[in-house]
Amino acid sequence: MAKVLKNGLLSGRVGNLVYFVINGKQYVRTWAKPSDPGTPAQRRQRAKMRTCAKFFSPLKNVIRIGYQGGSKDLEQFNECTRYHMENAMEDVTESGSTDFTFRVIPQKVKLSRGHIPWPEVISCERTGRELSLTWDPDLGIQSNQRNDSLVVVGYIPGKKPFVDFHSGTRAAGAATVILPNDFSSPAYVWGFYLSVSRSSRGDKWNVSDSVYLGNL
Repeated sequence: MAKVLKNGLLSGRVGNLVYFVINGKQYVRTWAKPSDPGTPAQRRQRAKMRTCAKFFSPLKNVIRIGYQGGSKDLEQFNECTRYHMENAMEDVTESGSTDFTFRVIPQKVKLSRGHIPWPEVISCERTGRELSLTWDPDLGIQSNQRNDSLVVVGYIPGKKPFVDFHSGTRAAGAATVILPNDFSSPAYVWGFYLSVSRSSRGDKWNVSDSVYLGNL
């Protein structure tokens, strides 16, 4: 919509006409729908962004916990997106194709990024719907806590992710997790520690980096 300037001239669009002012004089031109230049670099970046967003959108509840420190959910998701756009995307475009294609590299995915030491997982095996995990229960450095909770995430793109926010404690050293009924095919699995007792601020001292446990 056009607006009237202090000198009585118009600036903006009215219908299919665009009014503008140059050196104090009124001009008008026919409006044309802007064309998308769609340069190869732009289309490549858009394809990369779409792939990243599609992969992580179903995992927003995990990202909200794993990327603590932002004041809003959008900030946390943006941080997650920036990290993976830079570190966990593979260009799988066929040679000579102008249809850019990307994939997320599960081994490089970080569903959480924090300051506390991550789980030293010894084994993670699947039998049917059961995941059997063992990890080093040694507290190690003084800042580690016995009651740090192991969070286990299972994800098959296209299905609702499975999240167990308390599979076991750091000190327990072992746990069995039951996957949903519709997880009949292999699922990407990650684990990370969560400890709300470390800080009441909801910052990165509440979580560890996640570790990739396999396609199980």
